[in-house]
Amino acid sequence: MNSEMSTIAAVIAAGDSLDATSQDPLLLAMSQPRIAALVLPQRLTTARGAATRSVLLQAWGIALRELGDYPGAARVLRRSVREGDASGDRERAADARASWATTLHLRGRSQEAIKVLEEALALARGGQTRARIDVRLGGVLIEVGSFADAVAVSRRCIPVLRRSDDAVWLARAVGNRAFAHLQAGDVTRAEKGLSQAASILESAGQLQEAALRWHNMANLAARRGALPQALAAYGEVEARYLATGAVPSELVSDRAQALLDAGMVSEARAGVERYLRSARAQPDLHLANVSLLAAEASLADGDPTAARQHARRARRSFAHAGSDHWSRAARLVELRARWASGRRGRVLARQADELAVEMSQWRTPEESNARLFALRTALAVGDADTAKRHMEQLVRRARTAPPLQRSHAELGRALLAESRGEHGQLFRAAERGLTLLDEHRASLGATELRAHATRHGAELAGLAVEHAATHGPARDLLRWTERWRASVLSLPAARSEAEEDRELAADLTALRRLVAEQREAAVAATRTGAPQRERRELEERIRQRSLTRPGRRRTGPAVRLDIPAMLDALGERTLVSVVGVHNRFEVVVARRGRVRRVSAGTLPGVRETTEHARFALRTVAAGGAAAPYMLDALHADLEALERLTLGGAVRMLGDDPVVVVPPARLHALPWDALPALRHRAVSVAPSVSSWLRAHEITPPRRRRVTLVGAPRLEHATAEVAALGRLHGSSATVLTGEDARADAVLHGLDGAWLGHIAAHGTFRGDNPLLSALELADGPLTVYDLERLRRAPYRLVLSACESAVGSPTGADELLGLTSALLATGTAGVLASVVPVNDAATARLSVRVHERLVHGDDLAEALRAASAVAVEPVDVGTAYAFLALGAA
Repeated sequence: MNSEMSTIAAVIAAGDSLDATSQDPLLLAMSQPRIAALVLPQRLTTARGAATRSVLLQAWGIALRELGDYPGAARVLRRSVREGDASGDRERAADARASWATTLHLRGRSQEAIKVLEEALALARGGQTRARIDVRLGGVLIEVGSFADAVAVSRRCIPVLRRSDDAVWLARAVGNRAFAHLQAGDVTRAEKGLSQAASILESAGQLQEAALRWHNMANLAARRGALPQALAAYGEVEARYLATGAVPSELVSDRAQALLDAGMVSEARAGVERYLRSARAQPDLHLANVSLLAAEASLADGDPTAARQHARRARRSFAHAGSDHWSRAARLVELRARWASGRRGRVLARQADELAVEMSQWRTPEESNARLFALRTALAVGDADTAKRHMEQLVRRARTAPPLQRSHAELGRALLAESRGEHGQLFRAAERGLTLLDEHRASLGATELRAHATRHGAELAGLAVEHAATHGPARDLLRWTERWRASVLSLPAARSEAEEDRELAADLTALRRLVAEQREAAVAATRTGAPQRERRELEERIRQRSLTRPGRRRTGPAVRLDIPAMLDALGERTLVSVVGVHNRFEVVVARRGRVRRVSAGTLPGVRETTEHARFALRTVAAGGAAAPYMLDALHADLEALERLTLGGAVRMLGDDPVVVVPPARLHALPWDALPALRHRAVSVAPSVSSWLRAHEITPPRRRRVTLVGAPRLEHATAEVAALGRLHGSSATVLTGEDARADAVLHGLDGAWLGHIAAHGTFRGDNPLLSALELADGPLTVYDLERLRRAPYRLVLSACESAVGSPTGADELLGLTSALLATGTAGVLASVVPVNDAATARLSVRVHERLVHGDDLAEALRAASAVAVEPVDVGTAYAFLALGAA
């Protein structure tokens, strides 16, 4: 569904308010509908004359419609039409019909609405009245997909309104014409027209309508791919709506569409389905639009059954309203859902081809989606000619499209090349498509948006990886694996403007204060629930500030993995890259100038064994009576995991230190506890490229150390005191109430080594709110992203601090990934909750080795080697050395 169309229904409705001098009740209905709905029925009781009653009824009906009572509005407006006819005033009768018609349209009776508008045109004699009716007719024609007719209507009414000096109605007509430009692919003229319309309406005091036009501008930004700008604009539009007292439900669905475009599928789906559950009784076209959006979100979320149900409901509503354009868009989602369910064949291919041809008159994302789908279905039945025809159209239409849409054309090229066995063409198309998506991601400032956006390149990258695994040497498989793995870390951090950063800092401080208050008054907070609501609102505001942060456009090509340079950087180390290809794992081993590949296990087997291993590791690392017994079970699970994830690669490792690069979904595995890796230095990195960047980071000249022991953590003060004695005068020690966020961030900024002993929390609902609990509240990922200079090394003596949330194609969101992205060269963190006392003992041993020049991987190996008691062994297994320092 085109996001810019989702508020057009409200714009059409807005076309009913007349200027203040001639029709005060109508102006009141649009500017303050709640007041109008209360006042106008009272004024009707004393109104004299059919014409006056018609005006008051018309205004009352418009107010009801603005408040969402479409059935009530239709009844009142029908009475307005009868009074208008009784008055003998043709202009009054015509205008009342026009208002009734727009309500019929909003109730899904668009063809009937068009007939009533044509009747109104036949009644009206005055050119200005006819022009105003044309504005309403043009709006209806746009929403039902009759774009050429809408253009013709706009052309005949705009000159009349301009000559009449009818500024408000001229603004509405200009807005309609802007939508016509948009359907012709002229986004620049569309944006200019909408901006002009909004400015005119604001000058005329029509704030509700002006807000609707700014809403359309936000939708336009989303369609251009400027997602941070769009999300920020939606926030501003909401404030404009609140100022007028009426926030339309369209804002919910349009934000959801932007989130869907950003790859944030689950959140988009949850939002629209929540709206549908609360709005079932509304028989309007907007409900059909939201159902179509719910179908798209369900399909993207891997639920084709729900997608078909939503799409079928939307298609029937659109068809009933006579909206061919949107009916076909819903039909497209139905066909795609059938394909996703495994129902394929020549009948589906023929239907997809016919639908793509029918939709070819619209230069919209729906038409591109239809072309790409028709190409897929044609290839599935061996119809290369039809596939080629759709691919050529895709490429032609993509020339002036945003990067995200242009990447669809390259996906079409790659699919066609795959069917022909043209591997070189496939790789070239994949590279062009991923480069376009690099540009798209670079425009996003928020780490969360960048990670989710990689979903758009998953199929292209997967095609290239699969073909490299099947037809190419090990070096090609490594290159293509790296092309789209942990790619968010390859982008420079997007910094907030000074004012935005101050606002974000203030919100983060407020969050810490609120959490501290909740902690101190836990009983009261549980009883009232108000602090929890306030916390959710504050966390959402912090998140929204991040999402609206603009990115930086790339100025050059993305850096590709240089295999010879990588081999030089590895030196005596061995690289082990675990690659997921469909449901199996391939392992690439790079060692001493050679790059080789072996096959390992399957993904389902790894999932089940990982769950068992993490449970056993959690039990052993926690200590207690069960730890000695669970240690044997843990070792058995780790042996099984080694067979599944590394396979024959263990015979290629030699005795060298190892760098492991796993898929995001296996990142929190206890890699250095696997039998073949247990007695060597093991570093874990999200990607080879991120390890290389970390390896190249130069440590600061001054060996400044910051040691933090948060309150409410047993052994933290003693642990940090012991480390302070070890490091001497180079250490800044922050314990108890001194371990506050501002002081900790200041100490970590540019430090050679940081150490934080604190409770850690991982937030699966929002990984960037994962935090370390300090004296004044949580230190979140958002806080760490604000560091000017990341610490060179950081030891997180906190539970589950290495856990992240797999996101997008192969990304990881969490504390450690954020630190690596901001420039920390090495992090030591745990994958399960750990015993405080055992962690303190391990930390001291690690720091002793760091002081003597070891890196984190070597220090962890040495510290683990002396562990004897089960709790100490389990705690050592739980920690990973991440990065390269």
